[in-house]
Amino acid sequence: MSVHAGQRPESLGWKLMLVETAFGDGPNYATDNTSSAPSSWSRILYQLQIGEYAVWCEIDDFTSNTIGRIGIPPTSSGWSYETDVTNMNVYYNKKAESFPSTTTANIETKLNRNGKINFWPSNYSTAGGNDSVYDHDDSGFSGSQGYGSFQIHDTTPSTAECVFAWNDWGGGVADTDWGMGNRSTSHPDWTFANNESSTIYGKRLRIWVK
Repeated sequence: MSVHAGQRPESLGWKLMLVETAFGDGPNYATDNTSSAPSSWSRILYQLQIGEYAVWCEIDDFTSNTIGRIGIPPTSSGWSYETDVTNMNVYYNKKAESFPSTTTANIETKLNRNGKINFWPSNYSTAGGNDSVYDHDDSGFSGSQGYGSFQIHDTTPSTAECVFAWNDWGGGVADTDWGMGNRSTSHPDWTFANNESSTIYGKRLRIWVK
């Protein structure tokens, strides 16, 4: 997957840490290079491919160089993040075509944006952004096992935009939630979309640092 000006991340100095392809309950990494992680890094890159759609999202490090917290939060870790992130750059491979059921205007290059990550393995509830829907600003999450959220949002616009979302990976169900851009119906962060089996094939998540 190469969505950033046709360049491969390693050619830009990125070091591959994690590759997820199984997408069962929680992290099931096909590749785990975290034991050979650099001693420090300033940026994290998330490359997600969902069928024919791909997104490149790079942000400033939010982990204080804690390599075990760059990926999907396992229930055994007890940690979670609802954290603002900075200097976010986002590139999509299909700007003219939207992800199914998304808000097309969200699928655009985003440079030097502010953002927010929602990384937790637990259940969660609506609060903060819009109390009637699940979005970039939810509540009630913890490090325990539950529904699960792995989301990045662009908070620079007056209405936050979902960069990508993978939900319902912690609840032990087969049909999880996937999305790029705000979901155009129901919850903007794709909670309860349950669209994995019906619309999406060939998924891969790569996580890099530099």
